[in-house]
Amino acid sequence: MIYNNVFASTYKFYTKYREKNPRGSAICVLAVSQVTMFIMLFIILGKVSNINFTTLYPYRFISVAIYLVWLILLFKVYSKERADKLVSHFNGFSKTTRRLWALASLLLFILPIILTIMILIYW
Repeated sequence: MIYNNVFASTYKFYTKYREKNPRGSAICVLAVSQVTMFIMLFIILGKVSNINFTTLYPYRFISVAIYLVWLILLFKVYSKERADKLVSHFNGFSKTTRRLWALASLLLFILPIILTIMILIYW
């Protein structure tokens, strides 16, 4: 539910600027948001449990493949028909609610990145 509204909000943002592929841009923003959230939680888990996960995961290039597979899955989930349905449902919200979801989208994109950097530096 949360990520559906984040997708719809980001989709509407990119259509406002006449983006050629707003669905692809919204999916990329969603994927980066989800992956940075996962990395942040993974780092917190590693800091709390004192486990060095980098020794358990020696092949870092696999993460690029995992990210690409995740992007492909998101493209399958957010098909053109589903994107249109989500955006039409999102348009039914009040203007204030749509703006709050736009703010939530921005926070879900930026906040995990900032928090991950702060955790790595100060913890």
